[in-house]
Amino acid sequence: MNVTRRQHYVWRYYLEGWAGSGPLAVVRKAGDAFSTNPANVAQERDFYRIPVLAIQDEEFARRMIDFPKANPMLVELNMGWLDEFARPSRLRRQLGARGAVDEALEKAIRDVEIQSEESLHSKIEGPTVRLLEELRAGSSEFWNIDDDARHFSFFLSVQHFRTKAMQERVFGLKGSPIAGEFKRTWPIIRIAMATNLGWSLYSDRARWHIRMLSASGQLRFITGDQPMLNLLPLTGGHDDLAMYYPVSPERAALLELRGADSPIGPSNQLTDAMVDHLNRKIIGDIHDQAFGNDIYYLRKLMCDL
Repeated sequence: MNVTRRQHYVWRYYLEGWAGSGPLAVVRKAGDAFSTNPANVAQERDFYRIPVLAIQDEEFARRMIDFPKANPMLVELNMGWLDEFARPSRLRRQLGARGAVDEALEKAIRDVEIQSEESLHSKIEGPTVRLLEELRAGSSEFWNIDDDARHFSFFLSVQHFRTKAMQERVFGLKGSPIAGEFKRTWPIIRIAMATNLGWSLYSDRARWHIRMLSASGQLRFITGDQPMLNLLPLTGGHDDLAMYYPVSPERAALLELRGADSPIGPSNQLTDAMVDHLNRKIIGDIHDQAFGNDIYYLRKLMCDL
């Protein structure tokens, strides 16, 4: 098995949209700004490694998946994610019960723990290249094609939950009686949550549309290590979503309800004031890094934070 140790929690191909033929401009919360290859940022060694799960962890994940009134189809899908991600730990428990020690098998199990979710993201990203390029060209017509809309709904949901920013928020649930269980089962829970959100968007997509936003003035869109933002406050309702996803310096996508009052107004041609407003929301939601094509503007945004 080929094992990828440097694992991106923001898709590298996505970040290349801000690099063009040159380096990517980066600013960190600490204030330092620099230019580099997209391969060098938003990545961490073994970021997606699946923790060793106890039986109690699997039971916790099952309860989170099979909650009251959960869609039976989604429960079945998400139990499949649980089975896949728990397989290495189950094998570890079997070997431990037999007192077996096998260095080659231990390495194989470790490789699967490191690579499983990384491989899943690669499978999701492959078919998305074409869709991302369409968005960068200003078209969201694929939203009217069943297979494309289903895939993009899942992709967008995964991008929201896969990041280090989201992981650290979950891991920071101090004082919660289930913080430890969340930390150990997060690889399962985040994919299950993305599955649920993706299906919700896809199955109800007649009510949603993707607006293609353009930066019409001098300023350009930036992105960050939490690239997908919900621009609406969450009040517990199904429709509390306006999913903002910048795709290049010139373009951004906004998935929102048809006919609803938009948090950015009716025009898809955004003024510098609105682009700056959205860029500041990106900066305010990052874990550590923001990215763009103008290092001086990025530095200013971070200084103003």
